[in-house]
Amino acid sequence: MLRRAFCLIMIFMMGMDRILQLMDFIPSRIWVISVLAIPWMTASVIRFNTKLQRAKRQQCDIPRFPWIPILLFIGPILVCEFCADVLTSVERNRLLWVLGTGGEQTVVRINGAVVTNSTEVVSALRMVATEMGHHSHPIRTLNMRVQSSRGVADLVFGRDSGYSREYWVFSEKYRCTSLNEIGRIHTPIFDQYPTPSNP
Repeated sequence: MLRRAFCLIMIFMMGMDRILQLMDFIPSRIWVISVLAIPWMTASVIRFNTKLQRAKRQQCDIPRFPWIPILLFIGPILVCEFCADVLTSVERNRLLWVLGTGGEQTVVRINGAVVTNSTEVVSALRMVATEMGHHSHPIRTLNMRVQSSRGVADLVFGRDSGYSREYWVFSEKYRCTSLNEIGRIHTPIFDQYPTPSNP
């Protein structure tokens, strides 16, 4: 019975991983639809406004609104936003899962070297959370690998351009999460580590 339940869980997890991979693949292709829809949408809206003004002057039926080109423009954008939200949330929670509750032995490497203060680093990583943007961008990246009995998480940390002790956290598991932050943390403990992108 337990073996059957374990197999079902593994099948479910494999299916979920394929779904997440598909969600990572879709945004890199579907944005083309929005780009191609721009000329059609623009021409349709202009034509609609022209017909609407004419209909008002002549007091005839109002023309049909051009929903299709507008939806073809907006739809892929909403799909990309949805996929990004799901993947960043999944990766943020997966990182917390890999970190565990404190009983697991965790090895942390920053720029390829094992850190000596892994307990402090893990404590800082548990504080990862989403935040509102404040017109800044990540700079001076740190590469990090977190490994425990629960799995491995490969991360990239970008120091905030405005706040030196704020770090943007990216996951390298998916293309989407390597471009979109899964969260941010505020800590001074990374000040001691040199960054590969330093001039």
